[in-house]
Order: sequence, then structure tokens, then C-alpha cells
Amino acid sequence: MFSKNKINFGYREEFDKRMLKANKKYFMRALNSIQKQVHPNKKVTISLVILPDSIVKEMNKEYRGVDKATDVLSFPLGTEHKGVIDLGDVVVGKMKWRENCEENGNTLERELVFLFIHSLLHLVGHTHESDKNWKKMKKLEQELLSITKINI
Repeated sequence: MFSKNKINFGYREEFDKRMLKANKKYFMRALNSIQKQVHPNKKVTISLVILPDSIVKEMNKEYRGVDKATDVLSFPLGTEHKGVIDLGDVVVGKMKWRENCEENGNTLERELVFLFIHSLLHLVGHTHESDKNWKKMKKLEQELLSITKINI
């Protein structure tokens, strides 16, 4: 196992920076698990960014043709440079993330980790376009949440 997998954080506000750094161990547990399954002999990197919903809405419209804000977007790369695979970018919509907490009964921390896991699965090729794929993805999300050991 490579212990040098990396997550690059992007944020605009100090609160977001603190949330990302405080939950890094959970993100890393999920990333390391995926890396072992998908790229066992490579290091991987990923970017995780929290942005205002207005920007995420613009990105959603431009890249997916959907003119509304969303909680998380995934931008897969899969490029390799010097033995490190860049899985891609995860973009979290700040207010939608907070709204999800209320709807799902999650803490900010747990919901952020869940969104990261959901997007991470998209970056390695999972989809939820059919009922069968949706069920499989939900199962994988729960397995990864368990691996992170986030209890809050």
C-alpha cells in the first residue's frame, strides 16, 4: 500500500479550510481503500474543493447541461504523471451540502465525507443511472463510510 496518496484542498473561506483539514483522515481512509482496489500499484491524487452554489450551478450547466445548483460534481481525469494517477476533481456546493445535512440528519462533517465518497466512486467509474447501478453504488458508499470510521 502506498501511504503517499494525496488530497489537494481548495476553499474560499476559513471555515471550509477547517472542515477540510479536520476531516482529512476520513477522506484519506476512503481514498486509500479505493486506491488499493483500483490502482494497487500506483499512488493516487485527488482535488476536493468547496465553492459557492452559484459557481457550482454554472459548472453544472456548462458540463452537465443542468441549470441548477447541486451538492457535488465529479470531474474525472485518470491521467498519470511520474507514477501518480490524478483521479480528478470533486467540487462541493457549500449551501447544498448544508441543506443535505438537514435533509439527511447528518452533521456537516459526515455529510462532507459522504459527498467525497460519492464523488470518489464516480471518479473511478461508478454510476447510478440504473436501479442496479444505484443499489451497487449505495452499497459501496456505505462500505466506504464504514471504513472511514466516521461516527459523527
